[in-house]
Amino acid sequence: MKTQINFHTTREEALLISKIITRAGDSDRMSAHMDISACIANGCPLKLQEWLDAPDFDFFHDFYGIKRHIDRTTGTLRDCFLPRFAA
Repeated sequence: MKTQINFHTTREEALLISKIITRAGDSDRMSAHMDISACIANGCPLKLQEWLDAPDFDFFHDFYGIKRHIDRTTGTLRDCFLPRFAA
């Protein structure tokens, strides 16, 4: 039986995710939003405000790390990647 990926976030989380994507300048906003939401909802909650306020190096480490390591079938992070702003 195939389990469905969860994308549930709170309204506050969704707003912060949108701000993070804007700061990152990602043109594929929907995919980025889904990746970050899936990360949060499937086992790796994030300190979103701290991430948004982080210096560029740390900010982009997590942004591109999540994009690279998210398993889009389960919503979990692969390859032992742990974001710096994991809760």
